[in-house]
Amino acid sequence: MDNVLYKTTEELRQLYRKKELSPVEVIDLNLKRIEATNPTYNYVIYVDAEKDRQQAKLAEKAYQQGGDVPYLTGIPLTIKGNVAVKDEPLTQGSYALKDNVAKENDIMTERLLSLGGINVARTNLPEFCHKMLTDNPLFGYTSSPFNIEYSPGGSSGGAAVALIAGVGTMAIGSDGGGSIRCPASCSNLVGLKATTGTIPDPGWGDVFGAYPMRGPMARTVQDCAIMFAITAGPAKEDLFSQFQPSFSLETALSLKGNVKGLKVAYIEKFRNEPIDPEVSRLCRQAVENMQQHGAIVENVSGEIFNDVGDFYVLLHTTVHATLIDKFVKEYGDKMSHSMLGCIAQGKTFSAVEHQAAMIKRTTLWRNVQNILKKYDVIISPTLTEPMQKLEAGGAMNTDLFKKWCPYTYPFNITGNPALTVPAGLSKEGLPVGVQIVGPWHSEKRLFEIAQFMEDTQPWSQLYPKNI
Repeated sequence: MDNVLYKTTEELRQLYRKKELSPVEVIDLNLKRIEATNPTYNYVIYVDAEKDRQQAKLAEKAYQQGGDVPYLTGIPLTIKGNVAVKDEPLTQGSYALKDNVAKENDIMTERLLSLGGINVARTNLPEFCHKMLTDNPLFGYTSSPFNIEYSPGGSSGGAAVALIAGVGTMAIGSDGGGSIRCPASCSNLVGLKATTGTIPDPGWGDVFGAYPMRGPMARTVQDCAIMFAITAGPAKEDLFSQFQPSFSLETALSLKGNVKGLKVAYIEKFRNEPIDPEVSRLCRQAVENMQQHGAIVENVSGEIFNDVGDFYVLLHTTVHATLIDKFVKEYGDKMSHSMLGCIAQGKTFSAVEHQAAMIKRTTLWRNVQNILKKYDVIISPTLTEPMQKLEAGGAMNTDLFKKWCPYTYPFNITGNPALTVPAGLSKEGLPVGVQIVGPWHSEKRLFEIAQFMEDTQPWSQLYPKNI
């Protein structure tokens, strides 16, 4: 029955409808998988097994009665520990919020659960999502099933490991500088940072300067697209969510892979740091595959991205200083040293420096749009190297972050959609991802390109066999 854990959403729905498989069986398998694997990988921080099984029984009853049922009825998914689920802990991986319980669902949570999805687990994250590896003082380190000495990336590392382990067909992550795309790249997964506001986040304090967002992660392009279709849509409380076009469930279910005539700007370097040879080889292989199927690829300079890491750090650390400094006096001795470092650095910047960074943000946005006037998409590696060791650090104000993730954080700042898909395994057996970036609200086109890549260079056989 273990192969059931790797079924897609559509496969599970068809099996439920034919009564060849029950939601009760599937949820039980998910809970047993968590029980068996979490002691090794430490990716789950909260489970309500009784609630999950009750919901599975209701889902089973709905299918037994026949007729139409909500699309996600009986489908298991996981939710990152910084995304609210009513009456469940919302700790952000910090002792400062150790006893905090969510009073209502996040809008992304609500849209998934209202269609019958079953939240089988809350997943681990770094404290307040301040770094690109996954560890925190409250719950400890998350390890990768590809190599237990390595982190699965972050900050949605727990979500990534859940999918690798077969727990859920999809996972809610969040992305403030690559926190969906980094762990997806490190874990042979599909992960989307959507156009700013497309998946609303009414809880973000600065609606005009928004750069973090919730988003979907999955093993397949279709499941990622399904999750996006369900969770995207207007919300009056979110400034940018009032302008996006629709992306329907029918669109997600009818995706066709195609790259013929696609104009690609391939940018291998966003900064001057060296690229791991295996990353270069696999990403170039992916792009060459597109060329062989009719895409038009040109190598383009990435010089417009050279200084982004510096002013991104200012934007990021000043947010932490503004929102989290209030916890330092009481909980500082229990907080991550790197978290404290981000707060301290954020307090050193002046209002003039912050405004200068915002002007640079505008310049970057304009420069990216200029590239996308000539090309349909920008394609690059997702990371300069595969996974990092567990204790490598990776806070967003460190050189490691700027050098390892130069492809991810620029598009949080510009708001463009950015999708990562697997490019293969390195010679050392570590996953490598390739990133596809398009104009605002071009998610459909990005998913079509990704579907082509999954069709022509499939990755389902590349997950670890010994989980």
